[in-house]
Amino acid sequence: MITRRGWMGGALAAAAAAQNSQRTILLRTAWQARNIGDVCFTPAMLSAIERFLPGTKVIAWMAHRNEGIDAMVRRAHPNVELLHASFGSEGKEMDPRLRDAFARASLFLFNSGPIFSYGLHEQYSWDRTMANANLLLYAKEAGVPYGIYGQSFDRFAWPSPLLFRRLLGDAAFVFTRDTNSLRYLESLHVKPPVLGFAPDIAFHFRLRDDAPAQAFLQSKRLEAGKFLVSIVHYALLDRPGVRERGEEFGAKHRQVLANWIRETGLPVLVVAEDEREVEMGKRVLIDPQPEEIRRKMILRETFWRPDEALSTYLQSRALFSMEPHSCIFAMANGIPSLHCHTWAFGRKAEMFVDLGLGEWVFNLADADAAGMSNALLSAHRDHEAARRRVSAVMKTVDAKMTSAFDVVRRVRRT
Repeated sequence: MITRRGWMGGALAAAAAAQNSQRTILLRTAWQARNIGDVCFTPAMLSAIERFLPGTKVIAWMAHRNEGIDAMVRRAHPNVELLHASFGSEGKEMDPRLRDAFARASLFLFNSGPIFSYGLHEQYSWDRTMANANLLLYAKEAGVPYGIYGQSFDRFAWPSPLLFRRLLGDAAFVFTRDTNSLRYLESLHVKPPVLGFAPDIAFHFRLRDDAPAQAFLQSKRLEAGKFLVSIVHYALLDRPGVRERGEEFGAKHRQVLANWIRETGLPVLVVAEDEREVEMGKRVLIDPQPEEIRRKMILRETFWRPDEALSTYLQSRALFSMEPHSCIFAMANGIPSLHCHTWAFGRKAEMFVDLGLGEWVFNLADADAAGMSNALLSAHRDHEAARRRVSAVMKTVDAKMTSAFDVVRRVRRT
């Protein structure tokens, strides 16, 4: 097991496990199945709890059901209790299994994500907002302390601040995964006992599925360490704040990939973090390229789970991606990853800057293809230096996660 710098020794682990043996965390997680960033949150949090809070019982209350994902989680974490249960609405009663889970819980914990927002991307669904707020309200009424780990808080349109200022203020702790969200909550005068920054839980994702990844790479004649992985963002052409310049942003991304191929001679594997990006990757990143560039670009035509994705990323030279979470769990496992974004993707775009990786983060509204290419090619040419940079960042991540889970450890139901 890992301590702050490595896995814990047996005696220390046993003592920590004994201390936590009577503790149960009810984890709200699994926001959706069509995005491997969201999928990875569940096993990543379970791994973090096993590391930082050994011996703790976990009930993973899954927001979405997917048998393949459930099986992946159970294989890696056989002791976790997966719960698919309705909270109840419109006259329907709460599932008794969920009521029992709350009764057993020492802590109700929300996993990483961006789910506490209202009025984001022109979406004003009060029912959706209250569906999440009601969970906190119920925990409070049931006397269960609740906490929020590694969330982004993108927008609280009126009148939602009236509700969330109190709900978040009553939490045992609120950790944002970016300091932009932290500043936003502070501007709204949200004041829980602990309000701070903690890295996205995806930094703790380690599951692999090597066999299908290796079969795919062999089928495409991709050699270990000799290809770039790239991902477009599904919102590029339809999300407010992005679509107005979507074609321009896509062109910049394409140019970086063309420059990579011309300078290195190495191919580009275009994959998807969200299932909507399979078609978009082909349409935005590959099809408009000149023929000599297209010949060196390979599309993964099917969607996948994060364990197979990680096994694939581990064989790559680097990532250049509009999506953040593939960058996160690639870097968490040693692969240099550069992230391009727009602020309309959400406040989470600041995650990498917060960890000291500003030179690998590019706002597509301002960055040019030449500058992004130079950074990517520099990471390629001095790959060992780039990997050392990743290692240094992960030490920062580890320290911040350790501090955050020290807070989680101290929360007890009275």
